[in-house]
Amino acid sequence: MRLELPLPGRWYALPIGAPDARTRIRRFAEEVHGAGDDRALDRIRLRRRLHLALAHAERGRAQQLHLGRALDGGLPLPASIAVYPGIAVGTAVDASPEAVMDALVPLVLRAAHEPLGGSPIPGPDDRVLRTPRSLVLRRPTLEHVEAEAVGRLPTLRVDYWVTVPGERHAMLVHAVAPETALAPLLRELFDEIIVGARFASDSALAAELRR
Repeated sequence: MRLELPLPGRWYALPIGAPDARTRIRRFAEEVHGAGDDRALDRIRLRRRLHLALAHAERGRAQQLHLGRALDGGLPLPASIAVYPGIAVGTAVDASPEAVMDALVPLVLRAAHEPLGGSPIPGPDDRVLRTPRSLVLRRPTLEHVEAEAVGRLPTLRVDYWVTVPGERHAMLVHAVAPETALAPLLRELFDEIIVGARFASDSALAAELRR
């Protein structure tokens, strides 16, 4: 199944693996911040974030990568959202969203904490959200990403694990934005996008190939 995201405002879908991706990112940064010398640092910061988002998406074999341009009304939207195939949840007792989520939560927490020597316990902002057909495990984190010529950039990352209807499977949606005064608004926006997302069935051929 393909997860369709209701993206408000203006977004740019960057084709994963495109040979001219870096050129597209440069042009996108100029579209957002202009080409003047006075906005050079802003362009560098944006390009760096988008290069990191693209590299992360390609390593994880993402299916979609969307770059935020602006919300309705022109408010800048410096965010990216990637959709990944996710993981099979074979330990779920059945394919209901509740059973898949019950089995998924300990898997995700162990993977996040145990390699670092920590205890697999939920974070203070971890939540399970409900959509009409799925349950979603939301896990936000704040990181400081090192960027050349810019320094350490506080960055909000939110993982959304979305149960796939009728399957013992969860897809992963990864949202990234700078940690600024707009961060609370962006966190709420990300939640609304995920809760409003819908699954579209594959074509018969795509479904057969996936099986």
